[in-house]
Amino acid sequence: MSMLYLVFALLFSLLIAVAAMGNSEIVTVNYLFGQADLSLIVLILGSASAGALTLGSFSLFRGIQTHLQFREARQKQTELQKRVEFLEEERSRLEIEVGRLQLEIQAVNAKDHAEENRQVVDDPNPSPVDNNSDLHKNTSKTATRTRKEPLGRDELG
Repeated sequence: MSMLYLVFALLFSLLIAVAAMGNSEIVTVNYLFGQADLSLIVLILGSASAGALTLGSFSLFRGIQTHLQFREARQKQTELQKRVEFLEEERSRLEIEVGRLQLEIQAVNAKDHAEENRQVVDDPNPSPVDNNSDLHKNTSKTATRTRKEPLGRDELG
C-alpha cells in the first residue's frame, strides 16, 4: 500500500513539473514584508514543495503519535498479562485453600458423628420419651391388630 502512495506521489510531481515548464514567465510576488520577481516555474515548484513538506510533517507527527499509542497499549497489555497470571495463581491458591477447608470440615463432621455414635452406645435409652407413659401403651386389642385381620364375632358387638 505504501508503494502505491509513492507511485501516485511521483506521478503527481511529474504532472506539476510539466505544468511548470510550460509557464516560464517572470511574475512579481507580493509578500507582507516586500515583493520579489520570480519565474513561474520556481513559484509552482516551490509551492508544491512547501505543500509536500507540510503534509510530510503532519504525517510524521501522526506516525509518532501512533507509535506512542502503540507503545502505551503494549505496556498496558504487558501489565494486564501480569495481572492475569497473578489472578490465576491466586485462584489456584484459593482452590487449594478451599479443598483444605473442605477436608477440615469433613474431619470435624466425622469427629462429631463419631462422638454421637459413642453417646448412643454409652446410653442404651437415648430417647427423651418416657416409655411408661400412656401414649405409648397399647391397651386395646384393635390398636395392635393389622389391617388385614378380620374382626372376630366377640369383637364386633
